[in-house]
Amino acid sequence: MNIVTKTGDKGTTALFGGVRVPKNNIRIECNGQLDELNVRIGALRTQLPENHEWDKGLHRVQMDIMLLMSHVATTSESNKKNTKKHPKDGIIACEQWIEQLSEGLESELSTFTLPGGTTIAVACHLARTAARTAERLLVAAYQQEQFPEYILEYVNRLSDLFYILAIKDLKDNNIKAERFVRFNRKNK
Repeated sequence: MNIVTKTGDKGTTALFGGVRVPKNNIRIECNGQLDELNVRIGALRTQLPENHEWDKGLHRVQMDIMLLMSHVATTSESNKKNTKKHPKDGIIACEQWIEQLSEGLESELSTFTLPGGTTIAVACHLARTAARTAERLLVAAYQQEQFPEYILEYVNRLSDLFYILAIKDLKDNNIKAERFVRFNRKNK
């Protein structure tokens, strides 16, 4: 298989089923951001020690993102039915993982924190912000042409998951998260 097809040389690409759209089509933008999120998760995984307890869960998220992307790329005009699995159960898996990770972090989760502390925590925050960007684009796309709503839910859970992973990494490394503190100002 040749990776160079030249079919995109004039600024178009194909959605699932062959429908050609401009490369700045909102669905392509969404999938580009989901791809970036997936790369950030892959980069995070490379920073984890071998056989780290998060690796299996992160791998599952990466596989699910690939499935999500195929469904984002499937329009109602597609001439082909997308028979790929809908990873709806990934939402529950994320929620359970978040709940498990949150145990003992009540104090750390009572305020916003500044990203930093360890390279792994920062990698988690980079994945979190990529998930937030993907979510904003997905909402815009969903307003134009609906796709399975669970995709919005899943990506929302992912930003929560990566926030918790960052906080957990800091706690596991005995690093106190820098908290964001509001200034108390008196009204004049």
